[in-house]
Amino acid sequence: MQQTALPKTPMTADEFFAWAETWPDGERYELYDGVPVRMPSERVRHALCKSDADSEFKRAIEAAGIEAVAYPDGMAVQVSDYTVLEPDGIIAARIPDDLNEVRIQDAIVVVEVLSPSTKTYDQKGKLPLYFTMPMVAFALIVDSEAHTVVCHSRQAPDTPQTFGPGDTMALDPPGILVDVTAFFRRVM
Repeated sequence: MQQTALPKTPMTADEFFAWAETWPDGERYELYDGVPVRMPSERVRHALCKSDADSEFKRAIEAAGIEAVAYPDGMAVQVSDYTVLEPDGIIAARIPDDLNEVRIQDAIVVVEVLSPSTKTYDQKGKLPLYFTMPMVAFALIVDSEAHTVVCHSRQAPDTPQTFGPGDTMALDPPGILVDVTAFFRRVM
């Protein structure tokens, strides 16, 4: 197994993406204020909820007949010159011209599925950073145990809405209706 050495000085986003090319399979990091942060392993509940949310986004985009595209985790958003985050899901305006790209430049919706080990970081650290990106209209915090989705909107940042099974969530942009029950299909 190949070892990955962590850099000792703050790195830029461009240096981070170049360094990412050297990671062994299965390793994942985010860059936070120039410091790489290793992402923990996921639990089955987290992975299933994330997968189901991605499937529902794809269904909703197709039903709406729009050009937007849903990405599962593994894609990155560059928040600043020194911060790169990897949400659990992204809806972007379009597919980039370069299919080898790892950065999604036009994220409209970002999703974080809460985990016990990253719950505080997702809600307090990452959430405000997503809204520094000009195109992000919604940030969704998905709680797979409580079966809720808290929808934070750029238009109403101080009044997030909470949705649960049986609810339909309207996300415009990009112009889709999402069945919240589908997010929890295999974890209820």
